Amino acid sequence: MGLSYLSFGISFAALLVATYGILERHQVARRADRLRLTVITGELAKLREDLVKAETNTGNLIENVHSRMEVLAQQALSLIQAHEVSLTSAELRVIAMALEETGYNEASEGIWGVASETARGEGKRQLLYANRGHAYFLFRRYRESEARTLLEAAVSDGEASFDDERMVRLQTLVHWRVWEAEVAGAESRQVADLSKRIDRILQEFTSPRGKAMALVFLGVESTSEESRQG
Repeated sequence: MGLSYLSFGISFAALLVATYGILERHQVARRADRLRLTVITGELAKLREDLVKAETNTGNLIENVHSRMEVLAQQALSLIQAHEVSLTSAELRVIAMALEETGYNEASEGIWGVASETARGEGKRQLLYANRGHAYFLFRRYRESEARTLLEAAVSDGEASFDDERMVRLQTLVHWRVWEAEVAGAESRQVADLSKRIDRILQEFTSPRGKAMALVFLGVESTSEESRQG
């Protein structure tokens, strides 16, 4: 009987060691995947910056950037789908934009959805950024109604308590107005309504510095008095 207990104890201990080894290898693999995704998103952000800075939309340079972006975006998508890896909404936004840039629109929309869900646990500002990016994606897909719903929810999510929150909302309204002008026309009712909302939020800034920064963003020179107060 004593030998049976001893044998059972040895077997159970061996099982625990084996299980721990499996779990440890899984954790190591997850950490490696997370590190790889961090590197990928950094490279994708740099490639997107290169595209923005490029003076042309064609040529070998753009083709090479797109090719590299496609490879990295597909690697990121594969890692996300195959493993349980936690990413920030900011990283997910980078991947979503890269997927769209390289023509993988269905995959891009899926990642935008994940980015929005992730952002809900990160705060209102990150949620606004995620919804704004998703909305721009929808505008480019000619799904204006869905885009407007997302943007309206983003800019109407409670009262802004600080000027930095007002600034983010102002930026969103300005971007929204540009997108509406592209799809509905510069003289459309949507553009006119957004212009009024921009004027209203501009009056809500409480500090001279905040208002001066808002005016700089809008391309309007602040008065000398505002500059001195800021």
